[in-house]
Amino acid sequence: MRYFLVLFVILVGSLKAESIELSNSVQHFVEENCLDCHDHEVQKGNVNFEQLLDQDLTQSYAHWEKAYRLILAQQMPPIGKERPSKKSYKTISEAMVKQLDAFASEHPEPGQVASFKRMTRYEYQNAIRDLLGLEIDASKLLPVDSSSHGFDNVTVSDLSPTLMERYLSAAQKIAQMAIGASPLRVDGKTFRIKPDLTQDSHVQGLPFGTRGGSSFVHHFIHSGMYEIKINLMRDRYEEVEGLSEVHTMKLFLGDEEKKSFQIKPASEKEVKIDDHLKARISVPAGLQKLGISFLRKPRQISETLRKPMESHFNSFRHPRQGPAVYQLSVMGPFETKGASVSDEEINKEDESAKAYLKSLIKKAFRRPVKADDLERIYKHYRESRSRGGGYDQGIQAAIEAILISRDFLFRIELKEESHPKRIAKVTDLDLATRLSFFIWSSFPDEELIDLATEGQLSEAKVLESQVRRMLKDPKSHALVKNFAQQWLYLRNVNSINPNARLFLDFDQNLREAMKQETELLFAEMMKKDSSVMDLIHSDFTFLNERLAKHYQIPHVYGSHFRKVEGVGQYHRGGILRHASILGTTSYATRTSPVLRGNWILENILGTPPPPAPNDVPTLDENAVDETLSFRERFEQHRSNSKCASCHNV
Repeated sequence: MRYFLVLFVILVGSLKAESIELSNSVQHFVEENCLDCHDHEVQKGNVNFEQLLDQDLTQSYAHWEKAYRLILAQQMPPIGKERPSKKSYKTISEAMVKQLDAFASEHPEPGQVASFKRMTRYEYQNAIRDLLGLEIDASKLLPVDSSSHGFDNVTVSDLSPTLMERYLSAAQKIAQMAIGASPLRVDGKTFRIKPDLTQDSHVQGLPFGTRGGSSFVHHFIHSGMYEIKINLMRDRYEEVEGLSEVHTMKLFLGDEEKKSFQIKPASEKEVKIDDHLKARISVPAGLQKLGISFLRKPRQISETLRKPMESHFNSFRHPRQGPAVYQLSVMGPFETKGASVSDEEINKEDESAKAYLKSLIKKAFRRPVKADDLERIYKHYRESRSRGGGYDQGIQAAIEAILISRDFLFRIELKEESHPKRIAKVTDLDLATRLSFFIWSSFPDEELIDLATEGQLSEAKVLESQVRRMLKDPKSHALVKNFAQQWLYLRNVNSINPNARLFLDFDQNLREAMKQETELLFAEMMKKDSSVMDLIHSDFTFLNERLAKHYQIPHVYGSHFRKVEGVGQYHRGGILRHASILGTTSYATRTSPVLRGNWILENILGTPPPPAPNDVPTLDENAVDETLSFRERFEQHRSNSKCASCHNV
């Protein structure tokens, strides 16, 4: 989108010019609308505009920037006071932003950027993918990152001894996965499906004609035989749910069916009814997709006429109409076919290792390889070989060294020691790293590194070309999964738990669909280079059948998402009407105008409300007529002048 390009260009440099003073129109607006509350006598909010008008912008810029934001949002003068016309607001805000932007360009104050910034867990996961071609789940290897100002990449410069141990352990596991190194041992992993996932319809990513189950991505270190074990969902009485007739279950490796099972109801309680749901299959090394699902049975006419609830996942809400998968376990390898790394002739192994490690170091350290870089990492390879290890063990030791190096874990920007406080231009290599971690949540590719090394990346045309190339790359979906999820609170969707007795039709299927709708809208804006205003208002959205039924939008069928135009007639379109946003800004039993209003002020308008005063009285529930609507109750609450100052906004 256009504003992304603006963000990137801001990173590059600054201009020089003479100082700028506020125009007469701004001074006249302030004198006419602000001095009643913000003169030297009253000074509400500790703001004295009489003093600010006499100061140079160098001294008062921060105050005028805050004033501009409040005027732009039409929050000042406050509701209840005499207020300018909308035309006056527009005229004065345009005049202010023009002068403030000009002043900011002439007197850049970008602030201090942490010289050491550790990769977040999500960035680490993507970096391993781009460096070694491995899909890992970093949440199982590293602790959660702390969040600051809504984002988890702001305060991540610390590296405690405990965290260092986790990085060491992660490096060892990842290095072994990367090359399939010996010794071989039988290992296992279990994938569990969330208990409130309704499994009565087709699951996206599985073959048509099936229903329920799920698909799981797993990295198999070695080619060989693996045992797959499936367990069915049970209720609190340890009985398999919904098993009233014979069902057929299918096991898939990728798109290939590997095994078919028959599941028959027992004449009496049977806790081992799914013991036979296991199979040994041959799996090639690498990243593979396992799928498990049931053959779909046609719905009975009576159930279709009754229009049953969409959620069916336990005997206390809506009993399942058929059996469901609880978990899938992978054990192995039992019979291996050897490591996936090709054998090298003995006299060529060392040279091959050196060339391979040099290419890894360039990517991992995000800069040209220095002689001591290669020597430091190659030493681990040689030491492993000297202890009797083979080529694989040597490469494994070297990869471990790369993954725990500060040059890999940290993004380091060095300043000139002679001018530590001087505003310095971002170097091309640092710019490449900033761009890649913002757009891709990973390190730069070779093209970016090479351009930065040659000093060309900071050239305006080259920079714009690279930004557009990066946005077109599939890796830019990280902007949706990382930036948009944090900015729009989409990560909180997984924790939405409405009261089950009030909202009978809510389940994990709906929760996932809500989140995907907002992600797809943000991705569409990036792809089409759309206006940011489309986030707020658009006459289209992305729906699958489950979400469309929730919105009561007809003629949308199937588990896959598609773009649906003309949703304005159903009061949909724009993120403020997305179930994901509405859900994360609500309580378990009701909506919340306060939470939602605060979210809009902070995340959309960038004008967070001030902290509540200490003398705010509690809301007297008995004094408000419970027959009134929620809006009318808040109107009564705002009638208190101490409450109105915040809630009127």
